[in-house]
Amino acid sequence: MSSEGREGARSTFEALRHRGFRLLWLGAFVSNVGTWVQNVAQGYLVYALTHRTGALGLANFANGIATLVLGPWAGVLADRGDRRKILVANLAIMMCIAAALGFLVQEGLVRYEHILAAYLLNGLAWTFWAPAYLSLLPELVPREAVVNAVALNAAQFNTARVVGPALAGVVIASLGMAGAFYLNSLSFLAVIAAILVVGVPRNEGDGEGEGAWESLKKGISLARSRPRVLRAVVAVVAVAALGGSLFTLLPALAVDRFGMGAEGLGLLMGVGGAGTMVGALAVARFGRGSEESVHVSALLAGAGLLLLPWAGEVWIALPLLFLVGLGYIASLASANSLMQLSAGLGERGRVMSLYVLALGGAFPLGSMALGLVGERLGAAGAFGVAGAALLLAAALLLFLSRAGEGATRKARGALGPRWE
Repeated sequence: MSSEGREGARSTFEALRHRGFRLLWLGAFVSNVGTWVQNVAQGYLVYALTHRTGALGLANFANGIATLVLGPWAGVLADRGDRRKILVANLAIMMCIAAALGFLVQEGLVRYEHILAAYLLNGLAWTFWAPAYLSLLPELVPREAVVNAVALNAAQFNTARVVGPALAGVVIASLGMAGAFYLNSLSFLAVIAAILVVGVPRNEGDGEGEGAWESLKKGISLARSRPRVLRAVVAVVAVAALGGSLFTLLPALAVDRFGMGAEGLGLLMGVGGAGTMVGALAVARFGRGSEESVHVSALLAGAGLLLLPWAGEVWIALPLLFLVGLGYIASLASANSLMQLSAGLGERGRVMSLYVLALGGAFPLGSMALGLVGERLGAAGAFGVAGAALLLAAALLLFLSRAGEGATRKARGALGPRWE
């Protein structure tokens, strides 16, 4: 390998040179592989039990309702509470939920209502886990490696999105559906062990003496006072609500259009996951937390979704799924990085809770709405509607961001060189 190639590899994986981040990254990767194995089994079970896209949408809505309601308060807790306890307790809850679902499937007792309850409880645990986890990442690396750390975290999640669905086909074929849930339950031990070994730095927030409501209002005002952050939050809402349809409605597309079972669904999810992995690595290598990358990536995802209804054969759908996955995660990872870099140490949990609220809250609302659209137009038609809406939203945000940059440059020119 040339010296330039070695330098590029070092910069792409820079954050992994730091022990704490590396251990947490590996533990989270193992856990996320298990999660994606379960996601394949869970999504297929929902559609097999109901044969309705609306049921898929309702399940994902249940998964995100807690984030929609409690997300900002979870960010306040991440800034002020004991993050180690928050992380371990909520991971343990998700581990028990997976084991309980495995038992119900094994005994032939599982019903749609059980899976719906699991989505709801998992969403509640994730709501309090995510801001604590995301606000921890920048504290494990130097400031200059924050964008790289955020992107590599997205890369491990989306590498798991490739490995997990592929592994799901093997697990389901050899151990049955219950095996997918039991495997996920065991996988949580890896990230719990990593958190205990790494040691979570103490919070150094500036919210001492504040009530939860005052802390929450401060986090919201931080975003409102920074137009770039506010536009990034809006972009996350659009990408999560519309681009997230790729993962919500894919079981229906696999079964109804391509006649696939759980193993085939794993293939489609794996290809979309490969796109997300490449997108995350691209941000890790080249990303600087720029606002333009947020919106251009969203345009790519929208274009892929808009073309998906015309994919009559699997081989045509696969590159489109890859494109959607790439644009989807590149937009979210860029927005995450931009928000991390815009927040101070004592306010990061609250700013990241807005990211979690936008991502975790918009996804279920979008899933519910697009599931109902799918009842009328079919899964392919719902993908087309989502693609058109995402293209429009991303184009508008890109226009506003460029207009804002132009106004800033004009103001700097008027104030003269000393303003710089």
